[in-house]
Amino acid sequence: MSVVPLIVASKHRPPAYLQLLAANGTVISTYGQRLLILDLGLRRVFQWPFIFAPVSQPIIGADFLSHYRLLVDIRHECLVDSLQSCRYREQCNNGIISESRQFTATPKGLVIRDDPVLHERDQDMENFKETTEFENGRYIVQLPFRKSYNKLCDNYSLVKQRFQNLWRRFGHDSELYQLYREIIRDYTGQGIIEVKTETTDKDQLNAIAFCSDIKQAFLQICLANEHTDAVRFLWSDDEPCFHKKPKLQVNRFNRVNFGVSSSPFLLTATIRHHIEKYKHEFPDTVELLDRSFYVYDLISGGNEFEEALQTSLRAKYIMEAAGMDLRKWITNDANLMDQWKKEKIDVHPIHETKFRRK
Repeated sequence: MSVVPLIVASKHRPPAYLQLLAANGTVISTYGQRLLILDLGLRRVFQWPFIFAPVSQPIIGADFLSHYRLLVDIRHECLVDSLQSCRYREQCNNGIISESRQFTATPKGLVIRDDPVLHERDQDMENFKETTEFENGRYIVQLPFRKSYNKLCDNYSLVKQRFQNLWRRFGHDSELYQLYREIIRDYTGQGIIEVKTETTDKDQLNAIAFCSDIKQAFLQICLANEHTDAVRFLWSDDEPCFHKKPKLQVNRFNRVNFGVSSSPFLLTATIRHHIEKYKHEFPDTVELLDRSFYVYDLISGGNEFEEALQTSLRAKYIMEAAGMDLRKWITNDANLMDQWKKEKIDVHPIHETKFRRK
């Protein structure tokens, strides 16, 4: 709904019964309305009334809202139709809608100019028709990229991190992995997806993958004494009783705890700072670990058995020097799993045969 400036043809009409009340208490008369029917292809027809008033810019007052049974949703900055539970939100530049840009006054009444959004949609449809092809019984379409398409950033590292988190889930749920694999193979067979063989990324997926996590990772980092009062909490050793108040004691953390928003950063920064000390002794391993830790999870691997074993042993050795224990090791290689057991490394207590490589 819109309140629009009075057009020439309406100035000779008597004021209508509907009046608007301005913020300063001034009463603004209205001079009729025009009703625009919007056919949006839905089950019901939407009506958009335009109220004419002697104003220099569009205005909506309390009486106007009351007359049309509209409620103001301040939190979501929109109008709510109390009868039909519909929400409306208007957008304008600098809070003012220019009459010359939106409306044209003629002796016959109000003329609404073409909507630029609809014009843009028409252009998009024309571009779609020009770029669409039909081959072998199927349409071939192009993605409707914006003009800034060539400036898109590479999000490979983010996608890789998400996949490695998914891969870790597979290690705990072999049925989920089998379900994913069947779908991927089925789509590959139908030509829905294909393997992209060309890649310049030096960190491709390894033939042998392994995962581990740091035991109580946050609690292995001490907190500076001057900041321990910031993480205090209450506790009582008394037995719970409804008729007796507990004797409260104030405790505080001496270590970094999980619930603080800065804890993930402190853990990540500590790990990177620590492994950097070994960049001269184990340069390849340090470079690999620097991009293989995700908070307290280590997700890495190697293309050969010896490479994967050496990386895992060095990773455990480096992290132990920081008081951090890498545990619950899991891999898709049976030989590596057996070797870990010989080295007295804590492996994940699962049905290992489900994850052995064929």
